[in-house]
Amino acid sequence: MAEYVRESALQSEVVQPRTEAYMKEFRTLVGLANNLNQLTKMAHQDGIIYLYSPIGNLLEEITNTIRGYKQENYKKKK
Repeated sequence: MAEYVRESALQSEVVQPRTEAYMKEFRTLVGLANNLNQLTKMAHQDGIIYLYSPIGNLLEEITNTIRGYKQENYKKKK
């Protein structure tokens, strides 16, 4: 047991706790993913042509959220 604890302590990486801003972005992304799943289901039922605009808008919003998240993480690493 002592050997396991020692190895775990020596080989572990210290990770910063999640900030409230991070959690807000995460919840936003989860909500957007849920919306995408719902639109996908509707596209299968009604045809994708009727949902072209909402899907495009949602994908743009998801892309912007991910870009913002990546930029935040890139700034933190510098």
